[in-house]
Amino acid sequence: MDNMRVLPEDLQSLSVKHWPRWAPLLDRALLAKPSDLQPQELHYLRHRAGWTEADVARVLGVSSNVTVARWESGTRRMPRPTERLFRLLLASVLGACSLRSLVEHFKSSWRLADSPLEIHLCLEKNHYEYRWAAPPKKLPPAMRRLFWDVDPLKLDLQRQADYIILRVLEKGDLGDWNWLRWTYGETRIATALKQKRGLAPATAHLWREGLLAQPGGRS
Repeated sequence: MDNMRVLPEDLQSLSVKHWPRWAPLLDRALLAKPSDLQPQELHYLRHRAGWTEADVARVLGVSSNVTVARWESGTRRMPRPTERLFRLLLASVLGACSLRSLVEHFKSSWRLADSPLEIHLCLEKNHYEYRWAAPPKKLPPAMRRLFWDVDPLKLDLQRQADYIILRVLEKGDLGDWNWLRWTYGETRIATALKQKRGLAPATAHLWREGLLAQPGGRS
């Protein structure tokens, strides 16, 4: 299978002795994930690094491995600053991505999604993208300003997808664009871009040759 959706619970079935060939791609996707890591993802990454719970406690400076076990069981949430340090250390150990790029990534305000995201891998293209774990049914209130000419509460996110995609690409900001990508995925956005109805040529060119043309995994 060339395209796959990786859910947190799927990670429990992966073998430490026989990691799948797409494990390095998943590593990159998890380290750059723009939402908090889920307990199963923390557990998976620890095993990918070959660390014990005691190792993680030591390098992160927490009191005991009991705290790490609670993070991985979901009974406690790993603090966000600690999670960022955890990701940076893993990037160094796994060699999945450069430390500089990950540090710059963490400086970006779009890193924080307000709901959980899941990972989609395209194995043939060695590419990943993120999608909402629970797809939205309505536009978020902050984006309704972009649809001044209609009633945004009545927009159907599926039937009127092309209209929504093109309007957000033309008028939205970085937060709006990321909501769009996490809602529709880059393939669906690229399909809408081919139509270009209502979209300025310069904007269409920017999206085709910029974000949607970047090689490899991208968030």
